[in-house]
Amino acid sequence: MEKINISTQIVSNFIRDPQGYTSKTPEGAVLRQGYSLGIKVRMIAGGWVEYNKTTQTWDVFKVCAPW
Repeated sequence: MEKINISTQIVSNFIRDPQGYTSKTPEGAVLRQGYSLGIKVRMIAGGWVEYNKTTQTWDVFKVCAPW
């Protein structure tokens, strides 16, 4: 399991082009999971992920955001 940090540049790029950040990238997986949980995208700071070799995507275990 890896902890990743998401910069404001990545968040801005995700907002401009969400198709560029799918669940096949760790950043995209965290941003998409956080958004689906109702967290504002700009508030997401990182998360805990693990690569799933079967589906070839990143599984998100925790989304980190300041409250």
